[in-house]
Amino acid sequence: MVHEQGLTRPCIIIKALPALKLVIVVPCTSQQPVYSHYTIVKLQKSAGGLILDSFVLCHQIRTVSIDRILKTIASVDAKDLLKIKAVLLDTLDL
Repeated sequence: MVHEQGLTRPCIIIKALPALKLVIVVPCTSQQPVYSHYTIVKLQKSAGGLILDSFVLCHQIRTVSIDRILKTIASVDAKDLLKIKAVLLDTLDL
């Protein structure tokens, strides 16, 4: 069983670090995880222009080069972004 998302995939940009040309992201998937975990946030398909229900995998935080961001697919509204940030705070125990 693979527990890590890889290759080119959708993500939520959590923070941009323009001086370093980096962004902090969490990956998304349209496949419902087989495990129910407190580090996953479900986004409804109507949210911000998504065409499928999506699951934000907050336990897979990454820092990537801005060059790896290919295009904008959808936007996350303020309510969903607050949910994601709350889960990240809990996950990182901040």
